[in-house]
Amino acid sequence: MPDRVPELFAELKRTDVPVPPAGRVADRGRQLRRRARLKISAALAAVIAATGLLAQLVGIPGGSGQPAEPNPSPRPTSPAPVKTTSPAHTALPPAGSGPLILGLNANGQFVMTRTAPGSPAVPVPGLPPVAGGATDIATDPAGGWVVTHAAGPSGSLSAGLAVVTTNGHIHSFGPVFSGKVVTSVAVSPDGSRVAVALCPDSGSATAGAGKAAIEVLPTPGHAGGTRTWTIPASLNWVKDLSWAPNGEELSYAVGFQTGGGIDGYPVTLSTAAPGSMAPVHSGWPLAGKGASTAAGKAACPPDGGAWLGTTGQFAAVEECGSTETEVLQPANASNGTPAGPAVTIPDARPGCPDAALDSAPSGNPIVITYCGVYLDDNGSISRLHGGLTAAALVG
Repeated sequence: MPDRVPELFAELKRTDVPVPPAGRVADRGRQLRRRARLKISAALAAVIAATGLLAQLVGIPGGSGQPAEPNPSPRPTSPAPVKTTSPAHTALPPAGSGPLILGLNANGQFVMTRTAPGSPAVPVPGLPPVAGGATDIATDPAGGWVVTHAAGPSGSLSAGLAVVTTNGHIHSFGPVFSGKVVTSVAVSPDGSRVAVALCPDSGSATAGAGKAAIEVLPTPGHAGGTRTWTIPASLNWVKDLSWAPNGEELSYAVGFQTGGGIDGYPVTLSTAAPGSMAPVHSGWPLAGKGASTAAGKAACPPDGGAWLGTTGQFAAVEECGSTETEVLQPANASNGTPAGPAVTIPDARPGCPDAALDSAPSGNPIVITYCGVYLDDNGSISRLHGGLTAAALVG
């Protein structure tokens, strides 16, 4: 065909039809063929690209229909978030009116509720109680609470300390106490230190064990070391730790535990003074059965006591055997002299092995633990709802 192009153009010249030069037509043909090839190449490239994209989307490399092979070097991902203890749901703090309370229910589970009647008791996840019911809750004046919890598996005898916030966040701190029972915890008025009472466990609670002690250590975010005061070997139990408003004096009761409670009267330790032996002699006169005078026998011995926030007032839960009642008695922390009228705790009868007081930083309301939990609101005492066995107000 190309050999006849000159001949055909020669014939066309003999006609009246205008004919372009043969070279120009041949060049034009080659140009059109190049464009056609470029269009086909572009179309093929688009098809190949689309096929590759489809293969990535459906896991069929090259459209072969075979499962995609795992990528031997996956792209780096962002670091895994740091695991923190937080509420399992958004129900904390519980809605309602009245101050917040952290307590233990009859099953030994930590719950958060409010003082208002009918407030729900919402479980606090991530806080296993210490085995045997030896779990303490203390108001943290800086906010929230400081508690003891099982430092090992649920039901462990080893206790650890933790700060609990109102939204249920838990921050464990301090040492793990093994081989000893934590019998009381109290947070200093500024929230910077916590006092812990350590006593022999049930297997070594004998006279002469000499293991009871009081330790003071810093709370999270505060500097300072740990200081320890030991209890004389003739005694083995400390309870009712409570800080005076000045943040230096620490009150407690001390005695010998045989399983039915202790006949301990308030004692005060100056944490600013030198020395490592805790005082054990109280300035309170003997009362009740142990008293030697008629007036003393008629008086009401203390079952537990505490400072009422930052008010400078001290109060005790006292057992009045003559009337078979328990009362809340404001008193002088040094000598037990009454500092105001006693208020009877309704339906409370002598005989409970332990008693405890906890107040808001302002001194009111007051939570009373004595075979149940009561609330004293400006002198009006009523039993708290929810079947709590121990509780403390929010700081």
